[in-house]
Amino acid sequence: MKKVLKSQKIAMLAVLAASIAVPSSAYASGGRAMMWPSEDLASRVKMTLDADPELKPYDIKTVTLPNGVLRLSGDVMWASEKDKAAQIALSVYGVHKVSNTIGISGVTDDFSTGG
Repeated sequence: MKKVLKSQKIAMLAVLAASIAVPSSAYASGGRAMMWPSEDLASRVKMTLDADPELKPYDIKTVTLPNGVLRLSGDVMWASEKDKAAQIALSVYGVHKVSNTIGISGVTDDFSTGG
């Protein structure tokens, strides 16, 4: 249990660091936020996902679409990991919506037997 809590704390710290690290160049005159370059946004999300010990083993790809939409793709073992990836991506500054196309390759709960 302590190990799970520790990894959750590490993941939350990584998310917090990535989401608050907004340089002053991200603002136009007058203090309005500007859009981040798409490759920068995708790489910041990827860095944040890779900082999570549960998601690091997976090759989750990030692509920025127009208007702050981020697409996640790849494969994870469990639905909870797919959901976690989307939550982490949404927590990164500049991401307004997530298109989560991550596949789930884990065990299903279908225990029916044939015959």
